[in-house]
Amino acid sequence: MRIVIITITLISVTISSAYATLIDRGNGMIYDNVLDITWLQDANFAQTSGYDSDGNMTWQESMDWADSLLFGGYQDWRLAETALIDPTCTKPSTPEGLYCTGSELGYMFWANLGMTSPGPISSSTSPYLDLFTNIQDGVYWSQTTYLPDPTLAYVMNFSNGDQGITAKNQRSTKSRFAWAVRTGDVLSVPEPSTFLLLSFSLVVIFLLPFTGKSHRYNPGLN
Repeated sequence: MRIVIITITLISVTISSAYATLIDRGNGMIYDNVLDITWLQDANFAQTSGYDSDGNMTWQESMDWADSLLFGGYQDWRLAETALIDPTCTKPSTPEGLYCTGSELGYMFWANLGMTSPGPISSSTSPYLDLFTNIQDGVYWSQTTYLPDPTLAYVMNFSNGDQGITAKNQRSTKSRFAWAVRTGDVLSVPEPSTFLLLSFSLVVIFLLPFTGKSHRYNPGLN
């Protein structure tokens, strides 16, 4: 019975650890298992990779960069999406304003990185912040076009948490960065530690009936 309890505990710990919001998959990729998307660990990889001198790009340049990106064996990278109706925003019908967690960038800022009031993302005290590199206290493009005016696109300001719209060709007057994301996980098999722990637990369960011997008292033998 004690072995069964230990085994169940091990499985429970393994399962619960898999439900963290952000999971470092290694090789420069971070998985969000709430939104089921994978982020580049480097939030200014366009600069780091040498694609752009500082990562400050127009919307079209950012879209082209993400579309051409080959990273971790994947070619389906894109810019983040913005929900066109977001009741979490202070201006939900637009959607613009603060506290917008319906968009992928907004969810990163307010939920994953734990911001509770307007301010630069560098002031976040969330341990998840350390999972990433080169997050800018600046504006990040989303791929979503503002429908009333196709020359505008949605952005998320990581210096104060404000979601809004801006001209797609804007680059020089204010910094506009690109952070690549892809739909889904990048891990199709269990992580090694998880796989080994589950395998051990299953072996223990399988062998349990054979670990003890049955001693039956026969009154006819002395």
